[in-house]
Amino acid sequence: KLLLERLKTVEAENSSLVLENEQQRQLCENCHDDIAHQVVQALLAQKVNTVYTSDKCHDSGIQDISVDAYHTFLADS
Repeated sequence: KLLLERLKTVEAENSSLVLENEQQRQLCENCHDDIAHQVVQALLAQKVNTVYTSDKCHDSGIQDISVDAYHTFLADS
């Protein structure tokens, strides 16, 4: 009888640990999902910033060419 009671106690503890383990696993999974989402958002923001900077550099290069052409025109006049 004592062994049967001990078995029931151990089974109850085991069930409790299984439930706690599942809750911890779910929490970790949610954290990983949140981190992955934040990484993707950061990469997208970086890409947008890179494209913006590249466009600005291109525009600046075109302006430099225009200014050089204008100075050449003035010098030749």
